[in-house]
Amino acid sequence: MVAREAGVFLDSVVFALDVAHPKDPRTPLTRKFLDLIRRRGVGVTSVYCLAEVAGVMSFVQPPHLLRAFVRYFAPRYGVRLWPTGIFQFDVAAVIERASRRMGAGDATVLWHAETCRPPTSTLVTWNTRDFAGRTNLRLMTPQQYLRG
Repeated sequence: MVAREAGVFLDSVVFALDVAHPKDPRTPLTRKFLDLIRRRGVGVTSVYCLAEVAGVMSFVQPPHLLRAFVRYFAPRYGVRLWPTGIFQFDVAAVIERASRRMGAGDATVLWHAETCRPPTSTLVTWNTRDFAGRTNLRLMTPQQYLRG
């Protein structure tokens, strides 16, 4: 019996590069990473990250394309959204993480990454410095993940 790979939590910056920054030098690696995650079926991200990506896209896409992107986000990337249902914001949990010297956005992403079910073992972001020393999750860039 083959053990299933633990879930991998993806920060919003990974998706934002794919959809809104095609000329960024990290975008080709990001797309390879996203393809691998889709094939493996191990990706998880939060509804908060989806909202962040939608905000980025709102500057480069008309409203009807933005709505379509949001509707097909999970199937497009082969990721599971957490939490399911209505997003409720746990202010105390986010503030506790923010007290680790983090901005509110990163604290919210970290709260979701640390509390999603089933649990994930790795947080993938291009901004590892924003989370370093603030979590027990393994931190990796898409490039590091691709290297194995």
